Amino acid sequence: IEAIKYLSKTKTGALIVLKSKGDNLNQNDVGVKLDALLSQELLLTIFHPNTPLHDGAVILDKDKILYAGALLPLTEDPKLSWRYGTRHRAAIGITEISDCACIVVSEETGDVSIATEGVLKKYEDLGNLKTDLERILGYAKNDDDRKPYIFKFENILPSKYQ
Repeated sequence: IEAIKYLSKTKTGALIVLKSKGDNLNQNDVGVKLDALLSQELLLTIFHPNTPLHDGAVILDKDKILYAGALLPLTEDPKLSWRYGTRHRAAIGITEISDCACIVVSEETGDVSIATEGVLKKYEDLGNLKTDLERILGYAKNDDDRKPYIFKFENILPSKYQ
């Protein structure tokens, strides 16, 4: 989240693919294999302008950066607005053919979006991004556990009424 905040603030374009558990994304032939531990500093270094890997995507698997500089397939959706550039089209494209999620930081505006299942969602508040990332990555608790309760019925009613 901190790296994404910085990339957004500095309007540094980024494309971050979050590989799902069962996904067999293989970007050997189009990316540089890193197999490095994920860190804020490494992400910022990869996406720093004028470096060899900054234009492609990084592919993450849990706490590892598997590949950098990966080229992703672009969506061919004819209804997509002309305002979306190559980065956004790549994010949508990879999620149309894969189970992954893809974070996009716009180079022009600094806007942050996530693509899942071929749909792009823009975030005005990075707190909401964190919540959605926790859900996507499987770290979030049940929705019921996040709701503020004054009472829980199971604590009030005897078990025979539940």
